Amino acid sequence: MPTAFFDKELYRLRETLAQMGGAVERMLDSALEALRANDAAAADQTILLDKAINDYDNRITNKAILLIATNQPVAGDLRFLAAALRLAAELERIGDLSANLCRRTRALASVGVPAPFPEELDELAVLARRMFGGALDALANRNPARAREILALDDRADELNRRIRQNMIEEIARDGPKIRWGLEIIYTAAHLERLADHATNLSEEVIYIYSGRNVRHCAGDSPPGGEGRPESRPETLAEGNRLDREDLED
Repeated sequence: MPTAFFDKELYRLRETLAQMGGAVERMLDSALEALRANDAAAADQTILLDKAINDYDNRITNKAILLIATNQPVAGDLRFLAAALRLAAELERIGDLSANLCRRTRALASVGVPAPFPEELDELAVLARRMFGGALDALANRNPARAREILALDDRADELNRRIRQNMIEEIARDGPKIRWGLEIIYTAAHLERLADHATNLSEEVIYIYSGRNVRHCAGDSPPGGEGRPESRPETLAEGNRLDREDLED
């Protein structure tokens, strides 16, 4: 049965999750700043931040498993601990995606900038960052209503990614020397779209923790309130991990 010691450890775990979220947020902001500035040196420095995020993931995972095994939590406490495992994994993947954005920045810097960045790419970056910040806010304030607002934004991220990909294909067809640049823009958009997916996943976990409703895997059959996940999600966890971790460098 949970005790005062358990309550204290649960509080510490929440604090560690918040710290991890802040670390990922700082890494993502640095990655986006380097991307916009086409700054390869800043991108290299940002990649180094990923180790601390991986360490947070290990600490949270180990602590959550230990608390479940030794305290037999129930109801809301059990939901939080189960979700904490997924929250840490989602945050770690956003750290990976931030590192991937830095690798795209290095690649873009190496080929030069033959044309301005597409407006849609900047819009997608702003949207993905907004979704992630909103998910963190919903988690910090235990606010499932705020989390539902994030779910509604994911379709726009998908649409921007599709538009960027199509526009770049057409640009490459018109101007062959831009092929490397165009491909890097496509890869960058894909990373940003995946980031938006993970922000959506974080929001779904907030809804689960604080309302008790599991709204994951609800494509085509959304529960009342429309909190279903979009159909464009990867079919399996393995596929999602592959998209996150794939090394797209030449």
